[in-house]
Amino acid sequence: MLVIFPGHKNNDAEASSSRATSRLRLPGKWWSLALTLALSAAGCSDDPATNDTKEPVDTGDDDADDDADDDGDEPPAKRDAGPLDASLGGRIDGSVVRDAAPRIDATSTPDSATNDAALPTIDAGPKSFDLPDPKERGPYEVTIEENVGKGFETPLNTNDRAGNNAYCEDFTAGFGDDPEASQMFAQIPAGLDMTLHTMLRPAEFEEGKKYPVLVWGNGTCALPRGQEAFLSHIASHGFIIIAPNTRFTGGGQAQLKAVDYAIMANDDPASPLYGKVDKDKIGAFGHSQGGGATWAAAADPRIKTSVVLNALGSGTRPSSTFFVTSDNDIPLVPELSLSSTRAQAKAAYIRFHKIPEGSLAGHITLITEPARVAPPVTAWFRYQLLNDEVAKTYFVGASCKLCNMTADFTFEAKGLQ
Repeated sequence: MLVIFPGHKNNDAEASSSRATSRLRLPGKWWSLALTLALSAAGCSDDPATNDTKEPVDTGDDDADDDADDDGDEPPAKRDAGPLDASLGGRIDGSVVRDAAPRIDATSTPDSATNDAALPTIDAGPKSFDLPDPKERGPYEVTIEENVGKGFETPLNTNDRAGNNAYCEDFTAGFGDDPEASQMFAQIPAGLDMTLHTMLRPAEFEEGKKYPVLVWGNGTCALPRGQEAFLSHIASHGFIIIAPNTRFTGGGQAQLKAVDYAIMANDDPASPLYGKVDKDKIGAFGHSQGGGATWAAAADPRIKTSVVLNALGSGTRPSSTFFVTSDNDIPLVPELSLSSTRAQAKAAYIRFHKIPEGSLAGHITLITEPARVAPPVTAWFRYQLLNDEVAKTYFVGASCKLCNMTADFTFEAKGLQ
């Protein structure tokens, strides 16, 4: 499937936020699962979903299971990008054709959340690929292609089989009290191959230029579609993002498969990435379980920098790391992420304040308030992979944009120049 997001010269479309985040609350029975998830991200225990060995649920629909496993040779279907449904954690409703590109909407974000303003609409003007401030939409239109990376498949998790939604329905119900929304969130969109990948990339590449690659790791039971506004904002700044479709990213192998695919595609004349991948500028990032997977993947020397969102990392990594967390995150994550930051040679840490009510509302700030998270993450990758001077001012210097804003977040950096 293929989607094209407009660049910053088109009008922004508002991302829906129909579900009040104040409804988020975690029943007592979910605390043990939440803590297990946090420890799993740190490599301290096994993820119950990833290692579930029970047989798939028989849905009575043989074709549905066949669709999930079918490699097929049909070209990706085209679909228009549509608005996010925040009531489903940002997942699209499963329809194939949608209108109005999802954007990170600054209108509902306090001015202080991203220093002065968030993501304003940019008036149409002469075409330019000059990068704006990371809080603004980038100059590149973004193409989204689903089911890429044949030959670089990830193993099919039992709970990623079509119709086998019980685990994810139960898991997502722990973050709210709307069973219908939990059921919809847990559904796998028709035609999405859970062993393949979703790619977000500039729709038009500049002649003679190579682009950095970022590999994304989903949180437990989440899909790349659920993060389209966040991911497309970053891609609009000139990044190729490859996100494994699997909802159980485990030990980082799915993201490393995505790296393998990008390197292969760079050498394939039939690929849109032919000659466009900068193999020396590869980053990894992910949320929750995907954050733990990112930390694991960052042990690979090909990963030059990483962003770990709402997850733990034990030990150290040779590359730079940006740890992102929030108040009301999973217990221990904010404190241990700060400890990990201080243990690294080059790292940064941000802990968002002003979090909506809810037992674990801070664990899903990326989902409920992507406009707060996208600018610093975009800035980090531009700073670390592009040596971008504008992005650098977010983290260091006399006018450091993330420094001295203690009402909005706690920020700390180490070894950055």
